[in-house]
Amino acid sequence: MLNPDLFILILSSLAFLCVFVIHLRRSKTQKFFVFFDTLNARDRLLLAIMPFSMLLIVWEILCFSNMISLTYLPTPFASFKQIILLCSTKDFIIACGISLLRIVTAFAFASIVGVAIGSVAGVFLKFRAAILPLNSAFRYIPPTAFISLIIIWFGIGEMAKIILIFLAILFYIVQMVADVVKLTPTVYIQAAEMIGLSKFKIFKEVVLKYSYPDIISVLRVNLGAAWTFLIVSELVASQNGLGFLIATSQRFLMTANLFGLLIILGFLGFLSDTLFEVYIKKAGHWRK
Repeated sequence: MLNPDLFILILSSLAFLCVFVIHLRRSKTQKFFVFFDTLNARDRLLLAIMPFSMLLIVWEILCFSNMISLTYLPTPFASFKQIILLCSTKDFIIACGISLLRIVTAFAFASIVGVAIGSVAGVFLKFRAAILPLNSAFRYIPPTAFISLIIIWFGIGEMAKIILIFLAILFYIVQMVADVVKLTPTVYIQAAEMIGLSKFKIFKEVVLKYSYPDIISVLRVNLGAAWTFLIVSELVASQNGLGFLIATSQRFLMTANLFGLLIILGFLGFLSDTLFEVYIKKAGHWRK
């Protein structure tokens, strides 16, 4: 019977070579380095396959070469097998649900507060001058520096984890949204004033609608940071969640389990990022 990891190595190598040959043949008629080139769905998929297959090839070679002990670097097959085992357990499903609830709650609150403050600061310069210096001061404090204070004030329950994620991304959202909103062309605002719209109407119908796709892009970037600090919050004095499972795997040297969890986290992050990308394209279609 063929070794599963050898099969993965052969399959990854064939996938990489096929994609490479296809694009090598196309490069004779199409230039590879073209500014803001357009790609169809097939080309995007083929190009996305290359780095994943290359990663699997390097991973399998390291395992087959015995350069690193399998205790510390499990094979891809062992990691993928562990993913299936994890997904079939009740504890993992509960841990995923708890982590998703934490990140959705913290991200929603940070987005509402951050977009509200940032959009006002981007349009009204007096408000910007009053708020952004203080925001910048907090933005340069590493979020992990708040952990001890948060534990003292809020304990180690759910509130502490949500507040850590909230603080980790809030100040970045405020600054980035303010910078995005500030780019609204003044000619649009002047045109709205000429037809007699109120300041609130101009802010809502002109500024926010023009900046909306870019604001969603800001939230997309900060969602990645929210995932990072979700795990940080769950690594510290937690009894559940994906971060807790990662800490447990590390403590008992369950590296296959650890790699499986990391792959699952990467997939969840990729899925959320892809959903944001699709929504941004729909929200900003009028700019094309």
